[in-house]
Amino acid sequence: MKKIGLYIHIPFCEKKCDYCNFVSFCKPIEIKLQYIDCLIKEISMQSVKFEDYEVDTIFIGGGTPSCLPAGAINKIMNAVYRNFKVLTSAEITI
Repeated sequence: MKKIGLYIHIPFCEKKCDYCNFVSFCKPIEIKLQYIDCLIKEISMQSVKFEDYEVDTIFIGGGTPSCLPAGAINKIMNAVYRNFKVLTSAEITI
């Protein structure tokens, strides 16, 4: 089976640094929660294209993923595992 890596972008930071060129925004928790809901829908929609693949790496970056509300990373990872074939040996990085 072919292998793929997933990159999940979290475009939020506590503040925007002058030197940073990454796509990131300072937004209230309501916007972050809406983004997570949309991201989970997108994970589900995109997974159909990759039914014949196994995920060997998952990278969650951005912005600052750790600025998400409690439980958000867990929700995202649950969606990934529900929709993709993730190897037990997959490398997962935040």
